[in-house]
Amino acid sequence: MTKIKMFGVLRKFADEQGHLQIELTEGMTVSKFKTALKTTLLNKFADFDPKMIDESAVANHSEFLGLDEIVFQQKEIAVLPPVCGG
Repeated sequence: MTKIKMFGVLRKFADEQGHLQIELTEGMTVSKFKTALKTTLLNKFADFDPKMIDESAVANHSEFLGLDEIVFQQKEIAVLPPVCGG
């Protein structure tokens, strides 16, 4: 299991430290990771809207990751929803 750090409105779907555990497979891309994350959250939370993950960025400890980049080898994975502000 890998710890995923959830930020912003996604923290309500994580533990008190803002983490969510998810199983990653070798060679998993960000796109497939997002699909697995949506499935996990839909199974756990009735009020989860999968669009939140579609619109979120995925990052490692130093940069944002593109949809075709591999997440399995990342030491830290964070999911950052879009931010609205004025």
